[in-house]
Amino acid sequence: MHRKTLIIILASIFALGIIIGFLVPSYSRGTLRACSCGSHLLPEIIVPDGEKTCNQITTNNPVFFTLIFNIYSVCPGQEIIVCEGGEKISERVEKTGSCKLALGTFMYVFS
Repeated sequence: MHRKTLIIILASIFALGIIIGFLVPSYSRGTLRACSCGSHLLPEIIVPDGEKTCNQITTNNPVFFTLIFNIYSVCPGQEIIVCEGGEKISERVEKTGSCKLALGTFMYVFS
C-alpha cells in the first residue's frame, strides 16, 4: 500500500514538473551592447544599410520545472539588427549553435 502511494506521488510530481515546464515562459540573457545603425557621437559617419550583428544572446526554455531543480534547454544565438538609411527597421535573434540541456535552480542555470 505504501509503495503504491509513493509511486503515485512521484509520478504526479514528475507529470507536474513537465506540465509546469511548458507553462513557464522562456527567457533570454546576453551582452548589453548598445546597437544602433548610426553614430551619435560622429553623425557624419554613415553605417551601410543591411544586417549588422550585435549582442550574443542565450535563450533558456524550461523543459522540467520544480522549485528544487529545473531542466532547461539552453540555446545560444546572435542578435541581428537591420539598418536602412541610418535607422533600425527590425531586429531578430538567430540561433548560432545546437541547444543543450542544463540543470538549474529557480531562474539560475548551471551550464
